[in-house]
Amino acid sequence: MRTVSVVLAGIGGYGRLSVMPLLQDGPAHGAKLVACVDPFPEKCQFIHEIRAAGVPVYASLEEFYEKDFADLAVLATPIHFHCEQSVFCMQKGSDVLCEKPVCSILPDAERMAEASRALGRNLHIGYQWSHSACVTALKEDIANGLLGKPIGMKTLICWPRNKAYFARGWAAKNKTASGEYILDSIAMNATAHYIHNMLYLLGGSLAAACEPAHIAAETYRVNEIESFDTAALRITTDSGVPLLYLATHGCDEIYGPVFEYTFEKATVRYDEMAEGRFIAEFSDGSVKDYGSPADGPLAKLWNAVDCVRGHGRIFCGVETSVPHLRCINGLAEHVPVYTIPAERIAYDEKKELRYLPGLTRELISCYNSGRMPSEAGLSFACPATEFDISAGMNFAGLLEE
Repeated sequence: MRTVSVVLAGIGGYGRLSVMPLLQDGPAHGAKLVACVDPFPEKCQFIHEIRAAGVPVYASLEEFYEKDFADLAVLATPIHFHCEQSVFCMQKGSDVLCEKPVCSILPDAERMAEASRALGRNLHIGYQWSHSACVTALKEDIANGLLGKPIGMKTLICWPRNKAYFARGWAAKNKTASGEYILDSIAMNATAHYIHNMLYLLGGSLAAACEPAHIAAETYRVNEIESFDTAALRITTDSGVPLLYLATHGCDEIYGPVFEYTFEKATVRYDEMAEGRFIAEFSDGSVKDYGSPADGPLAKLWNAVDCVRGHGRIFCGVETSVPHLRCINGLAEHVPVYTIPAERIAYDEKKELRYLPGLTRELISCYNSGRMPSEAGLSFACPATEFDISAGMNFAGLLEE
């Protein structure tokens, strides 16, 4: 089996989770970590193991490619670097596994897709649920009609995030100091998986996601940030299926993720705080356990390694990720962010956590009833903003000021 060389960028952040699997399990998958890249490598908790293994560390990808080469570049870097770095690595002859989200704006996604096609390089986007066996099995059953036509889907995530989380250089920022778009938010990054998963499961093929056609959205700001930390979206797909997404960082109680996907013949549920498995209950009383999406969290990495050899497949590429990005760009163009009044905000000094008291319980109530905060008459809620999204605008529409 040919050994695939791997360069890993972003070891001081999310990329740290791939360090030890590559060092310890890489040989079994025919992969070798040949270099790491990070301008501040000492922030990586595994820097001593990296150095002990004799793996060189570079400050930039440019510096690495001046001296070496890798068959596969794994990019766990900030959002606004995804396009430039993906294109650069492909130009150097590497396949790329770029962590989610694909990039900040639709024109950059078009550039990434075009580079992949023109250079003949595989470009994977790291939505790990889309690479999991349970999601693949469920998607195949949906496509084959086992569950019947989709009726509606809903998802809820309440994840408190404190001052340190938002203090990261690009976190919850709309733009960089030089004017590049970031658009980081709870919907763009931390809980992007759960919007993407609804769109992905309804895609017409294993490597496709369905398109959003219309969105009603409410976005809120509890923390002192540029972007938003709380969101409610009702996305209507191009086939008319409503998808409800509720998420917040502005709470003090953890809940979720939970979801309920309703079809003509079955309802699929997931509760990470309980069994943490995709369970389908059919109208005839039968039950199918699809397993946990947490099983094999690095399937995306080993699949990307296999694709270098000409095996494997692209489960989630740029085109698969664009429907989610289309939603995010639509929010930035059309939806105002409502700042929760300071007098309503509580602060936990020990945890350095700003939160809206009772928010988790209120969003649970919204989830159970299938309503947006404004529809439920919550006291903090503002009216939803509605807008259409045309699939014909494929990668178009730079955001307006």
